[in-house]
Amino acid sequence: MELFLSTHPDNGAGWHGFDMVVNAKVLSATRTTVMRISERKLSPPSAISMHVQGNELMVAIPRALIQQPPGRVSLDFQWVDNTAGLAL
Repeated sequence: MELFLSTHPDNGAGWHGFDMVVNAKVLSATRTTVMRISERKLSPPSAISMHVQGNELMVAIPRALIQQPPGRVSLDFQWVDNTAGLAL
């Protein structure tokens, strides 16, 4: 299951308006990745913490990776399940 994030109001950026993808490459039972999408290409992955409990997945994305100013975080998101690889 992958989580796509739109972290900026510019919906023309990234892939279908999303500029980050979380969990496209799982590293271990407690670590996954987040990658920025730019010009239909993925950035090198950054490792982040994750926790799975039952049917819940929790991830901890550092604010620096989201690249938003201090204060409230504003995100749009879309969960995608059962993909056969990320086709940008």
